[in-house]
Amino acid sequence: MQKLENNIDLEVYKGRTRKYQILFTRNNGVINIADYTVIFKVKKTRHSTETKIIKTLTEDDFEDAANGDVLIALTISDTNIDVGTYVWSVEYDDGETGDDKDFDVLFEGKFTVKKPI
Repeated sequence: MQKLENNIDLEVYKGRTRKYQILFTRNNGVINIADYTVIFKVKKTRHSTETKIIKTLTEDDFEDAANGDVLIALTISDTNIDVGTYVWSVEYDDGETGDDKDFDVLFEGKFTVKKPI
């Protein structure tokens, strides 16, 4: 399992599983993300409208919502896309409404799908 950070390049082998961990923090402390929605996306380019991989996660999917811990698990079918270079991003929605709402791209970077060995 790899811990995700901003501007990190990710590599996967086509048709293989992979897990990534995200820890939500603020001011050096973990935050409760129970009401959050976290979206992991892989697209050909940053501005592409077509998404190659999308994982939408809510509290039931989180490892430990109270401590800001999210596990993104890519399946064989998720990574069974054309070999090549893509971009990945993690977005979040904090579940608030009105002026308190927070929705943003948390991380992004290059995502490379390699031919299996």
